[in-house]
Amino acid sequence: MTGTKVIFRLSRRFFHNSPKYQRCPDCGRSVKRTFRTDTAAQYKCRCGMLNTVVLK
Repeated sequence: MTGTKVIFRLSRRFFHNSPKYQRCPDCGRSVKRTFRTDTAAQYKCRCGMLNTVVLK
């Protein structure tokens, strides 16, 4: 099962399609996505950093 996970991670489309976890720019922790709409995804970290990603 780990093989498919690696393929997904390397797939470029997967990155543009709002991954469930994202690295926090402040503390470097991996942040779980809090909610996602068709145009944006939002990540809220425990350190107080709120990151909103607009999907292209």
